[in-house]
Amino acid sequence: MASRADTLRYRHTLLTFVGVLLAFSLVGDALLVAQQRKEFLNSARVYAVHELKLLGTWTATASDISTMGSALRNWAQQNPAIVSIHIRDGETELLEYSRDRPARYTFEVEHTMTAFPDRELHLTMNRDFTRIEEVVEKVRLQLIAGSTIFIAVLGSFLWITVRRMALLPMRRYEDELHMHRYRLERLVQERTAELTATNRNLQNEVEEKRQAEHRLRRSTERLKVLREVDQAILAARSLPEIAEGALSHISDLLPCKRIVITLFDLQKAEAEVLALRTDQLTRLRIADRLPIDVKGIPDSVRNGEPFIVRELNALEQLSVMEQIFADEGARAYAIVPITYRDELLGALHLAAPHAGVCSGESLDVAVEVANVLALAIKQVRLNEEVQRHAAEMESRVQERTGELRDAQNEIEAFTYSVSHDLRGHLWTVQGFAELLREKYGDRLDEEGTDYVHSIGDAAQSMTVLIQDLLTYSHINRTETRSLPVSLDRAVTDALSALQKPLREKEAQVTVDTPLGEARGHHPTLVQVLSNLLDNAITYVAKGVTPRVRIYSESSADRIRLWVEDNGVGIPAEQRERIFGVFKRLHPEEAYPGTGLGLAIVQRGVSRMGGTVGVEEREGGSSRFWIELPA
Repeated sequence: MASRADTLRYRHTLLTFVGVLLAFSLVGDALLVAQQRKEFLNSARVYAVHELKLLGTWTATASDISTMGSALRNWAQQNPAIVSIHIRDGETELLEYSRDRPARYTFEVEHTMTAFPDRELHLTMNRDFTRIEEVVEKVRLQLIAGSTIFIAVLGSFLWITVRRMALLPMRRYEDELHMHRYRLERLVQERTAELTATNRNLQNEVEEKRQAEHRLRRSTERLKVLREVDQAILAARSLPEIAEGALSHISDLLPCKRIVITLFDLQKAEAEVLALRTDQLTRLRIADRLPIDVKGIPDSVRNGEPFIVRELNALEQLSVMEQIFADEGARAYAIVPITYRDELLGALHLAAPHAGVCSGESLDVAVEVANVLALAIKQVRLNEEVQRHAAEMESRVQERTGELRDAQNEIEAFTYSVSHDLRGHLWTVQGFAELLREKYGDRLDEEGTDYVHSIGDAAQSMTVLIQDLLTYSHINRTETRSLPVSLDRAVTDALSALQKPLREKEAQVTVDTPLGEARGHHPTLVQVLSNLLDNAITYVAKGVTPRVRIYSESSADRIRLWVEDNGVGIPAEQRERIFGVFKRLHPEEAYPGTGLGLAIVQRGVSRMGGTVGVEEREGGSSRFWIELPA
């Protein structure tokens, strides 16, 4: 296409150049004709002026005039300015010539000219220069007409030549143009057909997209409403609240103007109205209990499928609910069952004054809501059953707790009484053993002396055990009011109570003061710390000096008191059970004790609202901690 356009442009330029040359040629010819005309006029005028010298009256011999007679006549005829010629012999007119009347030689002229050749005759020429102008103008017009005809003929010839030169490629281009136009029209038709089909497809796609967007929007609205129904159901506490919350959100999605949710009691053959929505006055009221024909329930409803009635009055037998709807002008009617695992719990009733309303999308929404309601109703019933069982269990637990508390109080009272009584008898045994050793020691052999020492040691061990039992019972029975206590003072009192064993074992105790304050019971806290310190200086390897460090750590609302030792440590699997009653990790021969020391610690800390624990230190020893409210 580019080369063809270049060819057309080249030919157009060539034709333009030829046209310009022709124009210059025509203008040159016109200028040349004008110049020739001007030269002709000038030459005619010069000629006339030159000839003017010959005109007039002059004298010549007869032989000369006879010799130039025919030449003079011809010259007169060619010279337009000559009007007439006269030849006289004196007064005698020998010859007269005029342009209108040719000259004739008479006998006298010929006789005179031949008889008297030397006679001088008078030759007179008359002239009129206006005829010169007429001839010049005629010649000018002839020249102009000739030039015009020549130019016209030349222009026609050139035009025909140029037109033929221009029209041949133009016709070829027109043919090509027609061909391209035909192809273009065919292409346009094809593309138009394609665009029409594409446009139709796009319109179909747009319509499908619009419908899909409409369905998506409706689905989004349904999901939103169902989510709101779920939230309303979760926030509800009773079945009427659940039903009312569901209806308050789905009424905008359902075109049915009357919606009722009922709960079935198949054993009593009743349906309780949980919630309703209607656009007019109705006889139905919330909490109404309507009789139902259990055997007359449609099979589709029993199977969990909706039951649709397009014309309510066409039914042969109407239930109480259906009769109320019919009396109030309803025609279309549908029952959407509320089922949970094949258990019919209730129904969602839809009614409308126009047939065909309670179907399609509205029925799908009702089914989804019915499924959610089924789960909610079942959950509420399960919650009610759980609460009923929980109330029964709570009552039983309270009864058993009271019984256990009474039994524990009796046991503690018995333990306290027995321990108190045993302590008195043990003191008697210890006293008699001491008297026996003092008064009769010299009479006893070695074996008897060992028996007396064994009796004293056993009595002492039993005294410690009884004392621990009394302490444990005292902690359980004592009222421990939570008051601010000084940890520094409690540690000082505990160290004072353990001066003798600390001195005997040369224990080194370090206290990082100040320790701070906590909320608790001072005597109980002193007993707890005394037991922890006693364990720390007791359970050490032989030959090792006990070293104990006491420090505290504070947080926002708690304070933790640490007791670190360099003892034998506690295995990880035993760290929980050591706080139980009579739990020992070592035999009596290795480390004496009653198994109640850490139990007293755990019970005392618990009574003060705290916690207790133990961790392993680097090197295998232990560090106990108690944590109390700050």
